Amino acid sequence: MALYPDIRFHFNSRVALCGVISAFVLVGCPLAGVYLAGMSVEGYLQFPPKTVCAAHAANNKVVFLIGLFLGGAFVTPFILRFLKFFGKGMWLGPSAPFPKWGLWGLGLLLVSWGISWDFLHMGQSVRDWSFTPLWIGFIIFINGVTKWRLGTCLLTRRPQRFLLLFMLSSFFWWYFEFINRFVKNWYYVGVSSFGPWRYFFMASLSFSTVLPAVMSMNELLKSVTVFDRAYRFEPKNCSGVRKRYIGIFLYLSCFLMFLIGLYPDYLFPLVWVAPLLVLCSLRLLMGLENLFYAYCSGNVGPIVRLATSGLICGFFWEMWNYLSYPKWIYSIPFVGQCKIFEMPILGYLGYLPFGLECAAVSAFIIPLKEILYCTSKACYMASK
Repeated sequence: MALYPDIRFHFNSRVALCGVISAFVLVGCPLAGVYLAGMSVEGYLQFPPKTVCAAHAANNKVVFLIGLFLGGAFVTPFILRFLKFFGKGMWLGPSAPFPKWGLWGLGLLLVSWGISWDFLHMGQSVRDWSFTPLWIGFIIFINGVTKWRLGTCLLTRRPQRFLLLFMLSSFFWWYFEFINRFVKNWYYVGVSSFGPWRYFFMASLSFSTVLPAVMSMNELLKSVTVFDRAYRFEPKNCSGVRKRYIGIFLYLSCFLMFLIGLYPDYLFPLVWVAPLLVLCSLRLLMGLENLFYAYCSGNVGPIVRLATSGLICGFFWEMWNYLSYPKWIYSIPFVGQCKIFEMPILGYLGYLPFGLECAAVSAFIIPLKEILYCTSKACYMASK
């Protein structure tokens, strides 16, 4: 039985104001940076924002090895902690029969996959549209598995808000297409024949699946109890975090966004970090639910789970992209070597904060506590 039945929206002025300010800051700061540097902003406002292949600094073995060491040093403690608690009883469920619509989702996924990789030889005109149904099939199937394991899932528990996630997701990823104009880290091939409005429509449909996919994967991983058992510690007293310190943190985040367009070869990783810092700072200042409070509660399991959700979805994005056409290709300075599919191996680290960004944005529609914590009866019984 779901603990959060779907209900109508109640307008929250603070949430709405936070969304408006966030959009203004995240768009305005990088534009202000290039404008004050005496550069033209017209190239960053073209419609649609098609990023072309750009020359970057060449691959550098020293920088790559430093990045590999730092990335490994960051994730290794979390992996070891996970393995320590890995074992019997780590999975909840099953709590309900597997829904038939989940199998329909799997069928849609497999057929769309065959079209996308041209195994079914349906022609390029059909292949052009395969990305969206592939990911819709993935989302439906993941929700079906979640329903089977936990007895509830986003699709059935929050149908109205779940559908709104698709709309919000389009705006969300169009923002990353905008910010990519500054760093030019990826570009698309196979879209040169598309007119501006066709490109905009097809891209918007594809981008609409990002948030539902990551949030659905996060729901499924709630059935893996090791996340809640492995990453617990003594709760922290966060009441002493004053707003002036949060304000300083926000100013620093805005300054980093300001610099992205000026030094793209050196600051391109901030594309995946700085927006998250801005969103969290603004929510803290406005007294809204925040990812920071999971840390204060002494359980960072939900944060690790969200990061893992972003990484898992990232793996599938890159895998299905590899033999697709149209597709995206990466152009990353210094660390573009050692690719898994089209993505350089260090690029996968960006999916970790991206999972948190998806949660921070989805929280404008779905309560953050529901995103962070399991809302099923199975989870409640497991905690007893």
